[in-house]
Amino acid sequence: MLRFAFATAVAIVLHMANPARAQTSDPMDRTITVNGLRLHYLDRGRSDKPTLILVHKNEGHAHTFDHIVSEFTRDYRVIALDMRGHGDSAWSPGGAYLVEDHVQDLTAVIQQLGLRRVTLWATPPEAGSCRSTPASIPAMSSA
Repeated sequence: MLRFAFATAVAIVLHMANPARAQTSDPMDRTITVNGLRLHYLDRGRSDKPTLILVHKNEGHAHTFDHIVSEFTRDYRVIALDMRGHGDSAWSPGGAYLVEDHVQDLTAVIQQLGLRRVTLWATPPEAGSCRSTPASIPAMSSA
């Protein structure tokens, strides 16, 4: 079931209120090829946990979330994705950076990694990519 959330400062503060719950882990640098582009992501936490995919803002990259990831690794496998053209991910040779392009990338990442319990967490304006992604994965969309 695909769940998605739009985080706010309140959610971070509430989660950080119990620092004993946090688990630290070094990120594993990984890459995946989707839609003809090599995308980089940081993978933390146990694979048997639900997955939290962090989507950075336009000026960001996967390491944007380094300061808060440890707050979520007790409850989630955390994937911080370098979106196309950012961080260590490949640039689109055709300049394809529309919301639809990002949705296709997120959809392909989720499908290729075989993820079933997913929460997408994004900062505006990238939240549009997260709102559109469930509709593109019918088998994973929640009602």
